[in-house]
Amino acid sequence: VSRDKLFLESGYNKQESFDALLHLLDFDLRLVTRVDQENDEGTAEDKPKCPKFQLTHDSLVGSLREWLHREDAASFRGRSRLALTERTSLWSTTQEPRQLPSLIEYLRIRLGTKPTQWSDTQRKMMQQAGRRHTWRTTLTAIAVGSLAVLFAATQRQTAQERVDALATRLRDARPERVAPIVEQLVAAGPA
Repeated sequence: VSRDKLFLESGYNKQESFDALLHLLDFDLRLVTRVDQENDEGTAEDKPKCPKFQLTHDSLVGSLREWLHREDAASFRGRSRLALTERTSLWSTTQEPRQLPSLIEYLRIRLGTKPTQWSDTQRKMMQQAGRRHTWRTTLTAIAVGSLAVLFAATQRQTAQERVDALATRLRDARPERVAPIVEQLVAAGPA
């Protein structure tokens, strides 16, 4: 902001009083910083010699955000907060299921953050993700359980058929071939 604009906005009537205030803010308190006009478009000769100022913290906002992001990324809880924020940002624009956190992300967020600190949007997204993952996990468990039962039944049926075949061979076998068939029946185990 130019010095002239600041003077107009300040409500000061005297240049000397405003200059004293600006000196105090710039040199003593360091709340404002003189901005180099050569960074603006054009050269210093093209511009009038009116200095510009910015709030000191304005130039620090980007650096502070980067630093905070690095600090968060350094810990499990911080990475969880970042994942929650990122997923919520993606999900809140479209609210599509594909924008919900994956099961691993969901578990990491649940373990690394406190639900009491979630915003309403974060809470709604996590509830929807929780229902989705509960439903998918239940269906997967049912499918795996059904396959395990089917496999066990097939194995039992195959073992029973093998025992039946050996029993038939034993019934029709000559006496000298009975011992090897009995060994195979013992090895097959109970059916």
